[in-house]
Amino acid sequence: MTQFQLLLIEDTADDVALLQARLRSDARFEITAVDSLHRAFSANSNGCKYDVIILDLSLPDSCGLDTLTKVQSHFHETPVVILTGLQDEGTAIEALRLGAHEYLTKNEVDTRAIVRGLLYAIERNERRRVECRARDYEQVLETAWQIQRTMLPKSCPVIPGLEIAAAYRPAEVCSGDYYDFIQTPLGHPDARHWNFAIADVAGHGLGPALIMVGTRRILRTCTAISTDVGHLLELANDAVCEDVDASHFVTAFCAQYDPSQRSIVYSGAGHGAWMFRAGQSPVSWETAGVPLGLVPGFGYPKGGPVRLETGDVVLMMTDGAYEAMSPSQDEFGLNAVFESVQSDLTRPAQQIVNDLLDRILSHCAPNEPKDDITVVLLKVV
Repeated sequence: MTQFQLLLIEDTADDVALLQARLRSDARFEITAVDSLHRAFSANSNGCKYDVIILDLSLPDSCGLDTLTKVQSHFHETPVVILTGLQDEGTAIEALRLGAHEYLTKNEVDTRAIVRGLLYAIERNERRRVECRARDYEQVLETAWQIQRTMLPKSCPVIPGLEIAAAYRPAEVCSGDYYDFIQTPLGHPDARHWNFAIADVAGHGLGPALIMVGTRRILRTCTAISTDVGHLLELANDAVCEDVDASHFVTAFCAQYDPSQRSIVYSGAGHGAWMFRAGQSPVSWETAGVPLGLVPGFGYPKGGPVRLETGDVVLMMTDGAYEAMSPSQDEFGLNAVFESVQSDLTRPAQQIVNDLLDRILSHCAPNEPKDDITVVLLKVV
């Protein structure tokens, strides 16, 4: 049984004895009695924490509603139940307005009413604290999302010969998904090359979002060190291994596009992509790379180069897209993704992405997707 610490601030010895006698049979309350505000404040300064306070408004060192405000300012979030001999409706209304949880009069209250008032005050105060913490947490999430949003591409880059489109839909305020477009640094022989990266931290919400922020910085920093996509993932993997445990692994895919050759070299860390060409079945781009954060020193193999033709479409997406569940727990599935993309490859890149996202959301309706969804699509024009 939960035991609550009760501070009784009452200067009349008979009233203290009566109240203690009334509550003696209820093992939920352990009573500390003091006869003045000064002694109440001293008790609090000694490190005692109380779940609820019973307060008389007439004390040797304070009187009236000023007593209530002094107790509230000193004990902060501890709920206060007033038990007084003053039968005045106006005082009672004002006390409740000031934040007292109950206003009981000594000659009209019985043991059951006192216990009910104390438990109600404790329960309501705890509910208020939970709500405050929830609001604080929501504010933290909103701030985190604002920061994370600034790290996502504000628009797709303009690259001759390509149409680029993206969709990003977090399941919660923050996301464990990430995508990026990173150009090879100026001054490098391959300065016109572009890296298209997509990644997904296991899980979703604030924790994975924090890991994803770090992964983004790692990938961007490593791009300045190496233009080899396999080596890029090796560097990123070693850094992620240092920062997280195995339960927070990161799947990732990186495709490097060479505009002069219209070709792509790629590497994956537990993540792949697909190429669509008119009149042909989708081609899966997979490598044997393990997710980032699992095996330090892992060497990531590369695929390609793949020469692209006009009309070709390359699709990168996180598993939230094809694992989206209907209300009857049916997955959307890769076949539905392929059908949506292949239904008309002549559509603009953004229209293909929008149509795919609409189908996924319709599949989940009236529910919302339970996982983050990120889609990046390249179309050769």
